[in-house]
Amino acid sequence: MSRAKEPFDPCAGTETAFPGCYRPPLERLRFWNGRFLVARDLRDQQEDLIRRLEYHQSFGHGEGILCGFQVREHPREECRDRWIVVEPGMAYDCCGRTLWMPERRAVEIARPEEQKRAEADHHTEEERRRAEEEQHKAEQWQEWRQEQKPPEQKGPEQRPPEEKPPEKPPEPEKPPEPEWFVLACRVECATDPMPALYADDLCDPIRHEHGRLREDVAIRVVPAAEISDACWPRYRPVSDVDCTHPFEDDCHIPLGDTPPCEHRCACGECLVLAGVWRERETGRLRWDTTHRKVLAPPVNLTRITGVNWPHGGEVSLQELMHQRKGQLIVRFSRPLRHTDGFRTGINRMTFTAAFLGPTGAFEQIVPPEPEDLENGEPTPRLSPNRRCAIFDIPRNLLRGRIALVGTFIHVRLLCDFLIDCHGRAVSGAHIAGDANGRGSGNGVQGGVFESWFYLKAG
Repeated sequence: MSRAKEPFDPCAGTETAFPGCYRPPLERLRFWNGRFLVARDLRDQQEDLIRRLEYHQSFGHGEGILCGFQVREHPREECRDRWIVVEPGMAYDCCGRTLWMPERRAVEIARPEEQKRAEADHHTEEERRRAEEEQHKAEQWQEWRQEQKPPEQKGPEQRPPEEKPPEKPPEPEKPPEPEWFVLACRVECATDPMPALYADDLCDPIRHEHGRLREDVAIRVVPAAEISDACWPRYRPVSDVDCTHPFEDDCHIPLGDTPPCEHRCACGECLVLAGVWRERETGRLRWDTTHRKVLAPPVNLTRITGVNWPHGGEVSLQELMHQRKGQLIVRFSRPLRHTDGFRTGINRMTFTAAFLGPTGAFEQIVPPEPEDLENGEPTPRLSPNRRCAIFDIPRNLLRGRIALVGTFIHVRLLCDFLIDCHGRAVSGAHIAGDANGRGSGNGVQGGVFESWFYLKAG
């Protein structure tokens, strides 16, 4: 007996579109005694479980590399101008599928004729676009000159001095643009052929079917023109966008709303491992892994494992000056990368200390200059082993006429900009107030580490 169709029937006319990944509805088998099972039923039972795992991974955790997949130079000198090596690794693609490559593989970076033609077409399109931009700029310049031209005056003809366009400030040095991209893509390989006892086609007396599907990873090299900026951002100078131009946004959506279920894959169904280019001087291959996606398990993130003061406790002035040498020290579970100016790493913007002033507000402690310190080193700074961040409190604030005795010292680290030796941000959220026991971290990269103590006399 068929079920009558209701005016609103949730099971009628279900059509769902998920661009980028094949997302069929979740559907499992219903068993009963006497049911006739065929191969399709057993395949669907497997695929239903696989789809549930993929949906959970894709929407709950995202895509990225879990471990490995490093790109290395080829061990042989004569092969380094055409070959690179990809280390074993494990990752999830945009659709939530597992990529597992247990062995290292050598990948050739060559220029076949098809790639040369694709690059030629891409360069031709780029040259045409640049010519149009130059022509448009020239027309704008001529219009501006006509507007600035003074009105004609009677009398002897005088030619006004030729006007020069305003000089633009020099742009920073542009990093090398990738010529190729190395991708890791999931593939299924049919293996284990065996004779089929039952053949759908009775005219085929001997038939073989593959008994297993092996999931494998294919390492592919594609021209740079095939990868969009949304997948791998290119170099961009400082933005000079016009703030009066209206842009589309989602500000009209209530805060309690949820994002759409459309899960578009900017990089397709493959993971981009590196952008590769060739050095003009040496001919060797070089690569960049800055923009590749990495999923760091919470247990594998770098954390703050200790500080040299009791969080929320008391420290005497003599103890801070003599035992701790007037230094605030923060320890990490891994070495950090060296400071990159004021962009990333331990510097005056990422590691700050403040004291509770007489006005009831926290006032920042200005770090002393290197010549004012006994060791002559800048502060804040990384220790030689890169496992500690050190902040030197000025001596005049410890034993001078205006001392910090009888106030709270507040320490703050911006861990979004503290990069560890693996290129991941430190998980710095300070939870439960146990900096010297539990340490920092809430399972995600970045965060702000905050701690304080009371500086007492004695």
